[in-house]
Amino acid sequence: MRVRRLLILPIVGAAFLACQSVSAPVSDVDDPNLAKGGGGVVESVTGSFHRTWTHPRAGWTAWRTLSFNARKKDGSVEGRFQLNNHGQSWMKGVVTCFTIVGNEAWVGVTVEESNNPIFVGGERGMRVLDGGEGRKAPLDRASSLSSSFSAQQLCDETPDFPMRDLQAGNIQVRGGGIIE
Repeated sequence: MRVRRLLILPIVGAAFLACQSVSAPVSDVDDPNLAKGGGGVVESVTGSFHRTWTHPRAGWTAWRTLSFNARKKDGSVEGRFQLNNHGQSWMKGVVTCFTIVGNEAWVGVTVEESNNPIFVGGERGMRVLDGGEGRKAPLDRASSLSSSFSAQQLCDETPDFPMRDLQAGNIQVRGGGIIE
C-alpha cells in the first residue's frame, strides 16, 4: 500500500504542474504597479480558457487553449496572446486594441509567430464575457478567434460574435476607472 502511494504522488504532482503551466495567462508586461492595480491602468482584460474546438473547414477537433492579457495605460495598449490547438496548430502575438462595454470585451490581435506561416502578420479578434466570480456566477464566455474583421475594426465596431461557455478557465474584464 505504501509503495502505491509513493508512486501515485509524483504522478499526481506532475499532472498538477502540467495543468498549471498551460492555464496561466501569457504575460510579458513587467509592471509591479499592475499587480497592485495602480500605475495609471484604467482598463484591463485578461484570461485563459480551454475548450474543444472543431475546425470549420478541415473538420479536425482539438483541445484549444487560449491565453491573453492586455491593459490600457496612459492611452496605449500593451498585451500578448497565445492560441494552441493541441496537436494541430498554434499562434501567438501582440494585442493591438481592446474595447470594454460592461462586462464584455472585444480584443484585437496581430499574429507574430505560428507553425503555419500564412497566419503571421494577420489580424484576428474575439469577444469575451466575464461572468463574475464564485460558484453561483454565470460561466465566462468567449467567441472563436475570428479573422472576419481587422483588429482595429473589431475594436471600433464591437460585432455581436456568437459566444460559447468556457469548459475551463477564467476571464477578467476590468474598466471604467483606476483599479484600486
